Parts: sequence; C-alpha cells; structure tokens
Amino acid sequence: MRKKKVTNNNQSIFILPAVILLFLSIILRLPGDNSFYSLETSNFTAQNIPEDTTSVPLLLWETFRNLFWIYVKGYLLPVYLLLMPGIFLLSLSLSGKKLQELFTEKINEKKFLLLLFIISFLLILGGHFFIIGHPHVVGDEFCYIFQSDLLASGKLYGSSPLYPDSFHSWSIINDGRWYSKTTTGWPFLLAFGRIIRMDFIINPFFSALSLVILYLLGKSLLGKTGGILAVFFALSSPLFFLLGGTYFPHNTAALLCLFFTWTLIKSEDEKSGWFYPVAGGITAGFLPHIRPGDGLVMFPGNIPLIIYLFIKSEKKKIFLSKMFIIFLLFLAGAVLLLMINKIQNGDLFLFGYEKYDPEDKWGFGVSGHTPLKGLWNSVFSFMRNSFWTVPFIFIFTLLSFSRKEMRLSLLQVPAILFIVSYFGFYSTGAFEIGSRYYLPLFMLILVPAAGGLLWMKERWGKTGIPGSDMFIPSLMTGTIIFMVFGVYPPMFSTVNLQYKERGRAAGWISNYNTEGTSLIFLRVHTDKGNMFFTRNLWQYEKQKNIMVLYLTPEENKKVIENFPQRKIYMTDYDRVSRKLIITENFDNEKKSKNYLLAAYNYIEFDYDKAILAVEEALKIKPDNPEALNLLAMLYDAKKEYHKAIPIYEKLSEITPYRDNALYQLGLNLGKMGKIREAIETLGKVSNSTDKTLAGQAQKWIEYYERK
Repeated sequence: MRKKKVTNNNQSIFILPAVILLFLSIILRLPGDNSFYSLETSNFTAQNIPEDTTSVPLLLWETFRNLFWIYVKGYLLPVYLLLMPGIFLLSLSLSGKKLQELFTEKINEKKFLLLLFIISFLLILGGHFFIIGHPHVVGDEFCYIFQSDLLASGKLYGSSPLYPDSFHSWSIINDGRWYSKTTTGWPFLLAFGRIIRMDFIINPFFSALSLVILYLLGKSLLGKTGGILAVFFALSSPLFFLLGGTYFPHNTAALLCLFFTWTLIKSEDEKSGWFYPVAGGITAGFLPHIRPGDGLVMFPGNIPLIIYLFIKSEKKKIFLSKMFIIFLLFLAGAVLLLMINKIQNGDLFLFGYEKYDPEDKWGFGVSGHTPLKGLWNSVFSFMRNSFWTVPFIFIFTLLSFSRKEMRLSLLQVPAILFIVSYFGFYSTGAFEIGSRYYLPLFMLILVPAAGGLLWMKERWGKTGIPGSDMFIPSLMTGTIIFMVFGVYPPMFSTVNLQYKERGRAAGWISNYNTEGTSLIFLRVHTDKGNMFFTRNLWQYEKQKNIMVLYLTPEENKKVIENFPQRKIYMTDYDRVSRKLIITENFDNEKKSKNYLLAAYNYIEFDYDKAILAVEEALKIKPDNPEALNLLAMLYDAKKEYHKAIPIYEKLSEITPYRDNALYQLGLNLGKMGKIREAIETLGKVSNSTDKTLAGQAQKWIEYYERK
C-alpha cells in the first residue's frame, strides 16, 4: 500500500492540540513551589548542615527527595511531557510556511549584532533597576565596589582606620591594610564606572558584549543559524540577563571564556594574522584576575582543542607560534596576579580570600567537605539552574555529540572541568541569581546545544515527516511563550521581593537622614549580622554617615574621640513598634548588657575578643544565664569542649536553659569520647516539651548506642 502524504490541510489539525499543550505546560509550571527561586542558596548548601546532624547522608537524601519532586513537577513534566510535544505539533501545523530563513541566513550581520548589543544592554539594565534594584545588597558585591573605589584612586589597598575592629565588614581585609578579599580584575573594570559614577553599567555592557562573541563563536562552528540559536538560549535565560544586572563578575568571566575559545578557533586559519592569538593570550591572562578558578579551568580545559586544531592546521609551525604567544601572555597574567598577591597579602601564593578565611579553599576536607557533599551541591545546582534557563539545553547539548564534529565536542571539555571543580568546592553562592558559579559553563555549552538542536532538525528532515522546516521557529516561539508566561512572572516577582527586602536593610543605615555628619554604632545584633551594615568605603571621612560596630565601652569611647565633629547615634530595639531604630540616646555605660552586645559583634570576626567581652559582662553579673550560654557557645565554636561542659552543667539547673544545656552537654561529652555519659545526659532531654529537641536527642542516643 502507498503511504498517504500529509497535506497542509491535514497538518492544520495539529495547531489546536499544540496550543492546548503549550497552555497546559504554562499552567503546570505557574503554581509550582518557588523553592528554586529562593536567592538564599546557603539554606541548601551541604556546607551549612548543622553540626548536630546524626546522619548527613540521610539528611541529604530527604532534602533531595523534597526538591526532586519540585523539580519533576515544575520542570520535567511541563517541559518534556507538554511543551516539547506541543512544539513538535506546532512544527507540523506550520510546515511549508518557509519562515526559517527570516530567522537565520537572510540577516544583515552588522546591523543584527549592533541591534543585539543595544537590546540586550537595555534589557539587562532594565533588570538591574526594575527587578534587582540599584543597591549592591550582597556582601561580596560590596567588596567588589570597595576595591574598585580603591583602584579608581590608583591604590591596591588603603590604610586601616585607627580602630579597625569597629570598622570590620564582610569580605574586607582590615589588618593594617584595608582592601577586598577578591582578586583585582573585576574591581579594575568596575573602577571605570566608579570614575564616571555609573558603575552599574559595567556588568550590562560586558554581558551584552558576551552575546556578540557567543554569536561569532556559534557562527564559526555552525553558521549564522547556530550563532542565533546560541544567543537566543542565553538572552531568554534569567540566569544570564538577571545576573548581568548585579555586581557579580560571572557574566564578564563568561565573556572572557567565550572570547578565548573563539580566538583559539580563529587562530587555526593561517590567514587570520596575529590579532587573535594576542587577544586570546591577553584574555587567558586576565581571566584569573576576574575569577582564579575559572582561569585555571579554561586554559588547561582547552588544551584538547588546541591539540586538535594543531593536527588539523596546514601550517603547523605558524600555529605553534600562535599558541606559544597565547601561553606567554597567559603566563604573564599569572605572574602579575602573583605579584599583586605579594603586594597585598605579603605572599605570592596567598590569595585575599584565603587570608580573609583560611578555610576558603578547594578540596575535600576543607570546611568538612566530602565527595557526598560535593555530589549534593552539584545535583542541587543542576536542578536549580534548570529553573533559571530556557528548557532543553541539557538534552540538546548531549545530542550535539551525534554531529561527530570534534571542535564542537571539545568545547565541552572546559564545561566538564567546571563541573569537576565545583564538585570539589565546599559551598554554593549563598545569595544568588540561579547557581551563579555555573554561568560560564552554561554559556560555553550553548553553542553545542545549538548544534544538538540543528542535528535534531536534520534527522527529522531525513524521515520524510513534514515539520522539520519549521522546527526551529516553532521551538523559539513555544519556548519564549513558555518563559514569558510560565517562568518570568513568578520568578521576577519573587526575586524582586527578596532584593527589595535586602536592599532596604542594606541602605537603611547608610542612607539614614541624620542631622549633619554622623557616627552610627551598630549596637543591636540582627539576623544578618552587623558586619552586613558596616559599608564604609576607604575614604570614609567623606561619608555623611559612618557605620561602626558597637564594641566594649572602652573601645567605643576611643572611636567617638576620634570623630569629635560627628553626631553620635546607635541602633536599638523599640519594644513598642518591635522594630530596629536609630536613636540619639547613646548608651555606653560599663554594664553587663553592653559588654554582651559587644560580644555578639566580636563573634563575627574574633572569638577570643568575644570571650573577653563576655567575661567582662560576667564580672558585673556573674550568674547572667545569657552571658553564660554565649560563653559556652563560644567555647564550642573553638572546639574547647572541656571549658564549655561546666558552664552547660550550671545552665542545666536554670529552668529556661535546662533542656538546651543538657542537649549541648550531651553532644560535647560525645565529642570527647564519653559515650555512656553522653547517652545518659541526652536521655534527660527525651521528655522535653520541645519535641524537635527531644527528637534530635533521641537520634543522637540511637547513634551513640550503635557505636
């Protein structure tokens, strides 16, 4: 029997089910759980698993099950069960319309790239002002601004204030020299914006430029169609355009990764001259100044590509000369980075982030990091970024291997190394758009993903089934409708709300309307920590408001005497409104409460000074249970359990503190190897009215009994 050819009239019947499937995919996505839109990824990182967790694998498994169901319901089902079939049906219904050329080959490339840059720049800038908000609300963002302000003045570091403890801030080194813990590459670029007082345009500018390079990279391997598809994937993904509206460096790091790869491919052509190897070498050398880890991934990660290009090159000596130039410039960049380390940190191989926090390193064993925790962080980041990017990227990337195009496949080697590198890193990005560390990886796989999509279209065309000619326009149309109506509305509102809350907190004190110049002491401890608010730049004397930590009365007095012309304020808790307020009624008496409040601020950067402050509080009120409890917790933090135990024993006789003190006492006994005593002590908590505490105590009893 002869097969019936599908006619245009028959094809039109597919339009209605296509629209229905697309509509259902949006409906299924919209009311989903917004856990993956939470910017506080520190809540999910394995690094922050509570120390009193009896079974880390069990906790991670339970967390995975909960989040995986959200992933299935909010991503896998709407995308692969509804959206993808809807796109196929839409392609069938539109087959023969011959619109694909309109999207691809028949474009004026120069006008297209100019328009692409302008539109993407404005889009990202709009996201900065209307979704993210202008204040740099994350501690790491402020530290980039702090260093850029120094570099704009021609300095690698400033001098610490006379009383540095009062000026401690997150991610800022303050030990006689005052500078950011970050490398200087990204602050150097931000400095140009600081000079013209428009630092907010720097990230959108380089983000928009990265799309131009992404297109050129895609075009060099797949033609104009491939370049356009790669750009479409990026520009439609909130991971890219929202992160570009922050002060984080990942978009610029992605730009350098793409540009370096593109220059390698262009260097294969012996007629291309020496521009590409020189530009590529400078890029490779500068990337570690932006993010050292990204630089260490990209250069070795592209060695397989370099070897392949060498084999394929017709004039191998010229190609080797070009690669040698790239290597020399990369080496020069690395040497410059080490010299900056020497100037700032006093050691060629000591980075600022390690000096600020010696545990901020790569590898297992650091901060309790294990392969299991690395696996969890990687799986979580993969699921999370599925919600922050356009659908199908992963599956299209895998399909790209079917093209058997070696250069396309080798682009994925650095991407794999990115996965390996973050598998060995102990943390996620804490407060972030998507999983921000993975943005360069995401941008690198977009060209292979475009290749996978083109392979899928070609395979469809060979089957003789109509629709392949409209597959790409249909996919772009269906995807953008899904994103605009199913993803952007809940995501943008959720992100905006979280940034507004952080923005109000970040700017509340620094922008407070005081009478004349002021000195504001951060006395009351907040859930964010007061070092979140001490956002003073190195030329702090020029600021209207100077924010300092409230420390011991003796230290506070010295600071006040150093600023005789400034009016003194402090933060306090208003019991009527139940809000934090700024008051002129400055309390600097030598009383137990004030030493205790000083200790809470010292905790953020110096346990030993916090202990001294608590001891001063106890001299005034020897039986103050709050001070005793804080002292025991500080000894716990220092792992001096033998000092904490007698304090917990004393607190166990005070009713409000009894159960928690017994619980901590039991844990400390267990850590010291006194298992039987630990079981006996924890058993006293089993009848606690705090059912959560009682349940946790029972888990520890069972754990110790197994030992």
